[in-house]
Amino acid sequence: MPVSRGRRRKRAAKSGHRSGRPGRSEPDVAASLMKVLATLEDPLDAELLVSDAFGMAYEAARDDHGIVDGLANLLLAAAETADQPGAVEMLAALRTVAPETVAESARTLLAARLAARPELPRQPWVGTLEPARCTRALAMQDAFADTTEYLVAFSRGGSAHALLWLVDNNVVGGLARDVLVAGDAEEVERQLRDLAAGEDLIPVTITEVDPAVLHGRLRAAMDRETLAETSAQAESYARTRMLAYARLRSLPDAVPSDPPRNVDDAERERIVAEFLASPERSQYPKELDEASEIGHLVRLIVDHAVDVVGGSPYRITPSTVELFLLDWVPGNATLDEHEEELLPVVMESWAAYALRIEPLGPVDVVLDAIAEVAGEFDHLVGRQEGG
Repeated sequence: MPVSRGRRRKRAAKSGHRSGRPGRSEPDVAASLMKVLATLEDPLDAELLVSDAFGMAYEAARDDHGIVDGLANLLLAAAETADQPGAVEMLAALRTVAPETVAESARTLLAARLAARPELPRQPWVGTLEPARCTRALAMQDAFADTTEYLVAFSRGGSAHALLWLVDNNVVGGLARDVLVAGDAEEVERQLRDLAAGEDLIPVTITEVDPAVLHGRLRAAMDRETLAETSAQAESYARTRMLAYARLRSLPDAVPSDPPRNVDDAERERIVAEFLASPERSQYPKELDEASEIGHLVRLIVDHAVDVVGGSPYRITPSTVELFLLDWVPGNATLDEHEEELLPVVMESWAAYALRIEPLGPVDVVLDAIAEVAGEFDHLVGRQEGG
């Protein structure tokens, strides 16, 4: 299924992954960070270290949206007054990966510190670091577009690195699930193209993306993750989150993403009625014998596509099948035993119809997905023996 393929792609990209995780927790976070920062010869490693510290705070208190700002101000105050090695490196890292208001203060304080004490021992990159510049932006997804992987290459001061965002498209507007950092963008691109070329069942495309459009998509997806009640379920995302926001700030001004399509009640009813008159519905005359009952179930599928997944009411993919049957229906719909038995059969008929109206990928792939999860759905709704 596309989600598992996405996981394999992430694992492939990790061959170039770099981690800035401190690996320990000490009472004086700022002093500990400065001690390590003083030894780092690569500014990307310094940014990752500070971004990692923000990530640990973010993981510890996701419901406190001010915790990262609070930690950033604490680190800024410590670096402003500290004479220990690593203080100016802290300011230099904060000027990129801290929240914007703190980053601006860090830039000002760093410039003043270097002007007042030019002889201060420091890593060579502290006073010469150029802004990151996007050199290439690619989007990779299969025909069903359950997820999109965005590979964005950056150049700075003669060195290069890349970020790889994973965005879940089955949440209204898109939701960031992970961000990986790699030192070799060309190698990651080669791996992604090899994976795309190896997909013989579901076509995979890799396309260039305008950086301003990319900025809008990724910022919206990351902001939704921040506001989500549950985590992105990838430890690496929290660790690289503030670095990712920093790189977005280096892109051209964001082009806002198009809002989700508005599908009113009348249009949803029209869609259901047209399905009931379709050849696909008539393929199951014995099982689907009550038009009103079938229409109710199809309306649930359409509502889920519009209100939960977002976008087209005809959207059905292997991942949306799983989300609908194993998550949304058990938690949100009240069905009688006959409707529970009919629902997977209705979904098969609807999938054949919807993918004729709006072709995404092979119908057989979606039908196989329905068959795979039907048994688990029966268990969830208590229709299997022992359920």
